[in-house]
Amino acid sequence: MNIVKAINLSLPNFETDFGILLAVCVLELFRVILARRGNFTEKAWPVILAISLTLPSAVGVVYFVFWQSVVLRLEYIICGIQFVFQIAEIIFGILCLLPVCKNQEY
Repeated sequence: MNIVKAINLSLPNFETDFGILLAVCVLELFRVILARRGNFTEKAWPVILAISLTLPSAVGVVYFVFWQSVVLRLEYIICGIQFVFQIAEIIFGILCLLPVCKNQEY
């Protein structure tokens, strides 16, 4: 959508918007990989790191909704869906941590 907006609307901040989009995509990729690794190995530190990486990712989504120069209606919908997924990932990450962080009794 950024490329279409840049061609049709001649965006003034195309480089900034595209850079933030690329950063959010890379951050989400690392976050999903860490959460998956923590879930499979049942270790707490990758899940905690994945949960903590949600905050910068959410800031990137807030940028796309409020601070971007031109926001389309489809972007509002996509960012809303991404917020719902981020909240669900935080909740499920915390639920994943509960059994992992228990003291093991032998």
